[in-house]
Amino acid sequence: MQLGGPIWHEKIHNIDFVKRMLAKVKGIKDGESHMKFKTIGRIEGILGGILDEDRVPHKALSFDFPMVQSQIRMGTMSKKELTAGFQSLGYKVNQTYYSHSLWKTDAPPEVVYDVFKKYKKKMFPDDYLKNCEPTSTAFKILSVPMLEDEPDFEFEKVKEEGDPAVRKKGRYFVAPTPNWGPKPRATGK
Repeated sequence: MQLGGPIWHEKIHNIDFVKRMLAKVKGIKDGESHMKFKTIGRIEGILGGILDEDRVPHKALSFDFPMVQSQIRMGTMSKKELTAGFQSLGYKVNQTYYSHSLWKTDAPPEVVYDVFKKYKKKMFPDDYLKNCEPTSTAFKILSVPMLEDEPDFEFEKVKEEGDPAVRKKGRYFVAPTPNWGPKPRATGK
């Protein structure tokens, strides 16, 4: 298992300040100000992401969920199914504001793996070990007995007001043009 940071044991954001900033940005977006920014959607997305992440403020570490899914040889779950699975077990889960693949949750690591294992078992009920070699890490992880609690991946049953999976916002930077970024060094020709 790999855990990622940043590791910081104190609060990293002043949530009251972030809320005031978000209200100001929404005011600008709604035309209450003479200022207009082309990046207003991105600013709103990052501030909203910081507020979303505050749902699990006491967790300094994050999980790379795509890596966990790859480790046990399964396809990608939708964000709604993933959120529903954790919420149905009483845990909070949220994408970090700084990377789309990193997630914070108050669920212990064994529950994190069990949610993915149970989803894979739901998708392949007859043989969910089929694509794993008996000597592989995936086989060993999938062979460990699972917890008895059964996650519910039906999103509508566990949707709650203000859930980050319900809202759509431009939280992550999107390249403005194809092949955007540093270009090859000038050669002088």
